[in-house]
Amino acid sequence: MRWNYSVAATVGGRPVRGLITEQIVDPIGGTHPVQFGSGKKIIKNWPFKGVFRDYMIWPKSSRGVPLTWRITVVVGKAKRVVNYKVTPQG
Repeated sequence: MRWNYSVAATVGGRPVRGLITEQIVDPIGGTHPVQFGSGKKIIKNWPFKGVFRDYMIWPKSSRGVPLTWRITVVVGKAKRVVNYKVTPQG
């Protein structure tokens, strides 16, 4: 099942250019890169402007496992890291 999401980068309400990196942190602290949708490219320092949109397909092995989805956005010299707690179902 697809899980659609979007990440916005704005300054003063206006869209700005940024770099996005996404990782999944497992319960024992290991970090794993996130791929674009169902592709093979890794979302690491990926340039975007305004809104980054994509989707995740959680592997069956992750179902019921508490994970952390870490999103890092860099705009100029500013960096914001957001950690979302997720437990894939289905």
